[in-house]
Amino acid sequence: RAERTLAVYGQYGVECLSRAVAQFEKRMGRPRVQELLAHLERGELRPVCEAALRVYDAVYERHRNAGRNVGGTTTVNVESLDSVHVAARVVEAATPFEEHAADAAEQAGFAQQAQKEEEEEAPKPELLPVHEARCFCGATLIQVRGDPLS
Repeated sequence: RAERTLAVYGQYGVECLSRAVAQFEKRMGRPRVQELLAHLERGELRPVCEAALRVYDAVYERHRNAGRNVGGTTTVNVESLDSVHVAARVVEAATPFEEHAADAAEQAGFAQQAQKEEEEEAPKPELLPVHEARCFCGATLIQVRGDPLS
């Protein structure tokens, strides 16, 4: 996992990666961040990558479990990074949840709201506002038309 991450982000250089690492100060503290910045200056990317992955994992796990029903999530094990293979496995794992999601949405009143929205004329996509965001290094631009829900 660290090798894949290094292959993607290692190319952005010390300056860009240093800005990203500096953002860890709140979670790791100044001494640890200074240590990681020193690794970057020496060209030692692997320890920085491993530390970043540990931070990411902890934040992701906390977010994933925050206010969620533990039975409402599942693990999808994949043997490949091929997107077609992964997508098929995700669909396979999600299928049993679909019936429960429809029941929960109906109980929450989303079904009636969705039906009402279908009856109304949908706004023309070209009139919806475009929101843009960049990844931490600025290399990837994400554009969303309309108001995203998450």
